[in-house]
Amino acid sequence: MKNGKISESVLKRSVLKQLHTKSDRILFKPAVGEDCAVISMQAGGQTKLVTATQTFTLDVSDKHVRANCAVYDALNNIYAMGAGPVGIELALLVPTTENEAVLRETVRAIDAVCEEAGIVVLGGHTQVSRAVKNIVVTVTAIGEAYEQALTPSSAAAPGMDVIVTGYVGLEGTAILANEKRAELETRFSKAFIDKSAAYIDHISTAMEAASAIGAGVAAIHDASQGGIFGALWDMAEASGIGLDIDLKKLPIRQDTIEISEFFDINPYKLLSGGSLIIIAADGTRVVRELEKTGQNAVIVGATTDSNDRVLISGEERRFLETAQVIPWTWDLQAAIPAAGASGAILPTRWRQAVSRASWKTAGASAASCLVNACGSRALRNGRSTASSPSSPMPRPISRQATALRSM
Repeated sequence: MKNGKISESVLKRSVLKQLHTKSDRILFKPAVGEDCAVISMQAGGQTKLVTATQTFTLDVSDKHVRANCAVYDALNNIYAMGAGPVGIELALLVPTTENEAVLRETVRAIDAVCEEAGIVVLGGHTQVSRAVKNIVVTVTAIGEAYEQALTPSSAAAPGMDVIVTGYVGLEGTAILANEKRAELETRFSKAFIDKSAAYIDHISTAMEAASAIGAGVAAIHDASQGGIFGALWDMAEASGIGLDIDLKKLPIRQDTIEISEFFDINPYKLLSGGSLIIIAADGTRVVRELEKTGQNAVIVGATTDSNDRVLISGEERRFLETAQVIPWTWDLQAAIPAAGASGAILPTRWRQAVSRASWKTAGASAASCLVNACGSRALRNGRSTASSPSSPMPRPISRQATALRSM
């Protein structure tokens, strides 16, 4: 089997099909796109126990990066379900090559993230094993919600607005900026890299989820593993609906475009922690409520009554394929080629087309492009030579991209 997240067909055939989840207390059985378990605490009770599990296997050197990703990848699923987290169960697999000091620092970093999120570590398991080569962190987030407040991915219906919050690829951008600084310094300024690295502190979706639920939504899905393309597919698969998505409306930071181009990576498949996909009957109202709290949100398309998941670029229409994840999200050191090296992890048979873009708040010119990709095929981003704002917080960008056609 290939390294990384298993394919949907394998998940259905060899995992979900083997499970026999039959219980009156379970609201949603395991399924593609449903990242949480929802359990009734007592018959007829409205309060539900909500759990979500995520394993972070990426070999990162920065303990703060590992802690943020591990904790929030699980918590964001809880937020997306409409629940409030209480704490996490923590399981650590530590290689024999590490020492106790590294273990102590890892746990301390995770506890600090939990304290920031207003939760606690409830318990867990720690083990040293020869079976792993780097620390593997598994987080099970535990929360509670009222049944009427639940927003499962399977609750979307045709004819609704599709909203994307935050900026896609932000989590992956932050990891690359932190872990591949030496390579990035051959092209980008220290200020540029520092700003991108700081995004790791902005991957919580607690505020976005709360604001959206208050405005009235049907379904919410966390857009972390698999990137925005994978998340869109999972959301549609869970609800059995189609999608019409305007690629040019997907919110993406210029940092993400430039760093992705540098490593020859499809930015729409980067880890996108900090971003949510929201389905609502009145998307304008939801966007308005999110903007009141300073959150970025954009209506990027609509749900349909077909099984087609379509990416639209001007007059061109492409089908979104089954969610696939680029390998580096699990094996960073092995999958990313050295700066300037050949053998990029995505095909290079692409034609580039670049348009000019402007930063609304900074006024600095930057090149921008539209990635036109489905499944394993993608179009590479154009390269910008302009400087970027030094603010550590994301800023919206206005982009007009020309359509790209594969060779």
